[in-house]
Amino acid sequence: MECVYKKFRLVNEQIDYLRKYKKISVTHDDEPYFTERNYIELINPYKELICSGRDKNGNHIYKNQIGFSSILELSKIDDYICDRLFPLIRSFEKRFRNAIVHEVCTNFLNSKYTDKFGIAYVTDIATILDGGESEGSVIAPNLKYVLTRNGYNPDDENRIHNKKSLLNKLLQIGTGNQTGYKTNRLIQNAVKSQGIAPFWLIASVLDFGDLQLLFSMQEKSVQERIIQFLKEAEKSQPLSTRDIFRFMGRVERIRKMRNAVNHYVPIFPLLLGQVQKKMEDDQDVQAISLLKNLDSHWTGQGARCIADAAQLININRQTETLYGIQITNFNRLKFMKLKGILRILEK
Repeated sequence: MECVYKKFRLVNEQIDYLRKYKKISVTHDDEPYFTERNYIELINPYKELICSGRDKNGNHIYKNQIGFSSILELSKIDDYICDRLFPLIRSFEKRFRNAIVHEVCTNFLNSKYTDKFGIAYVTDIATILDGGESEGSVIAPNLKYVLTRNGYNPDDENRIHNKKSLLNKLLQIGTGNQTGYKTNRLIQNAVKSQGIAPFWLIASVLDFGDLQLLFSMQEKSVQERIIQFLKEAEKSQPLSTRDIFRFMGRVERIRKMRNAVNHYVPIFPLLLGQVQKKMEDDQDVQAISLLKNLDSHWTGQGARCIADAAQLININRQTETLYGIQITNFNRLKFMKLKGILRILEK
């Protein structure tokens, strides 16, 4: 079957297309918005909210005429959520990194490598990559296992390969052979002066996904201490494997939000990709609640937010229209979810 590619359209062609096929009233006065954002970022993210449903082939159905101002209002709310999430995610990532570094270095300090605990990761990783067992490793004792709902189980070869690739990345950066890997001047100076950069330095160039993978390679007790370090919780409060599994699930949602926010793309497609009837069961709501609760705990106050932000989406089960958009059984839960997220962010 021949693949049909979507046609590239100039701004005036995009406007005519929206009028004819999407029932969106756009005037030529709105053209500047199409030069600031392309069609994919301006219309596609909000289709789930402005359409009436989907046909049997999964295509969106547009029954009701709406004004382009409705799209603009939705994009402003999208921007607002991204602006509120950015400092929360940045703060979480910094502390997540510091918690992992703290616990891994503490483990090296209390191991057979105590005299060279800052650079012992090189020997530890080299042993694993040379075919040695990971069970006695300090940096990756859970290399061959993955945490599931039912506890720790043997991991698949693809994920083990990814974990080893991360370990090799740490090794290459730390010893100055960082071909293809990003580094910084502090690491370069450390390698030049002492041959090996300490672990706490090379951790500074790890991205969010690297941190997740490094966390997954730790033993349960270390994962537990990392979470307690983040929450500044008492060590006497034990966490179950289910607690750690849920935490990892929320961190994965935070990673996806981070990617959207940091690349300045709309976040609505991610947030509306899955919507639960019960707000407390929604992964995005749980992840944002984690971010907000930790931020309030660390700083004593939440990130600055406009007053009563939840009223940006003033909807209830009786609402019929919002921003000129017909509220239906197809989009009501999606709008309710967005209102719930705004309510969390304004706390």
